[in-house]
Amino acid sequence: MKWIVLFSLLAAGNISFAEDFSGLFFRLQPQGKDGLSGAAGYAHLMVTDPLGRKTGYDPAAREEIKQIPRSGYIQKSAPGGKAGIPEVKNISLNISPAISSGAYNVAVIGASSVRYKLKVTADGYNGGESLNQEILGYTASGARVEYVLKYDPAPGSPSPEIKKTVSFEALCNEVLAAQKLGYIGDAKFSGSLVKQIKLAEKLSKNCGELNNSEGGCGPADAVLNLLVKRLELANRKCDAKQPRECDEEPYWAEFRTKQSGENAFKAFFHEWDLSDWQKVKKTVKRLLSDEALKIIKADSEALLTRKPPAVGALAAQ
Repeated sequence: MKWIVLFSLLAAGNISFAEDFSGLFFRLQPQGKDGLSGAAGYAHLMVTDPLGRKTGYDPAAREEIKQIPRSGYIQKSAPGGKAGIPEVKNISLNISPAISSGAYNVAVIGASSVRYKLKVTADGYNGGESLNQEILGYTASGARVEYVLKYDPAPGSPSPEIKKTVSFEALCNEVLAAQKLGYIGDAKFSGSLVKQIKLAEKLSKNCGELNNSEGGCGPADAVLNLLVKRLELANRKCDAKQPRECDEEPYWAEFRTKQSGENAFKAFFHEWDLSDWQKVKKTVKRLLSDEALKIIKADSEALLTRKPPAVGALAAQ
């Protein structure tokens, strides 16, 4: 009897249910230095919702996964812009309506080293964009770049925000990918940056559980701060008339003078002095593009406090 009354009321127009217009929309595209043309390689995309369900492509299993209700995954290929360049693969991943609120994990997984643009759009329950973000980044073959998207489609909820998950391993992969793509000088220079990052990671492990320390790890922070200075120096456009403007050695000398008396740095200096950098530093090509400086510097500085920066700081211009 109750169902008969309900259907009668619905038919009479006395009761109506609001339509859910919420949605999450992701677009992933490989980017050449001049946009899409000439973009070599591509990346996969995987989104995990707050309940652990996944939609995207799993390169390990070599299969598409669509566990999230009302989700879709489309991969389109387009000609690469130059002869011999692999096809460009553009990916669209949609969840609409996006009924689950909470933290979504967004993973960009390199099929090769690639510069990518990730566009993230979020709509609320009543429709209307509450987030529209474009992010540029680099990923190496087989490496994962992860973001956390906090999203609640309910009316009156906080605006969605997306943050990059930064780690020492991810930073190393980012540097290597940027060098291979031509945004960092040569492999010798990028190798020295990776060595320094790994040594900073060793120091951080000696500090215990850093997530419980507001100030982070002093020794690791010092090494990362020096790394940032090296990045800034490599980004400077110096010529033969201004060699000192790009010279790292005064900063290394100052760092050694300040830190050499501390026990925490003994292993660091020992390993660094044995590294290949000491043999090749006079012949390396130390260059860094403006874009690479912006991205890698932000991620390096995020490791100082373990608080990943808002992706807005890395948004495409």
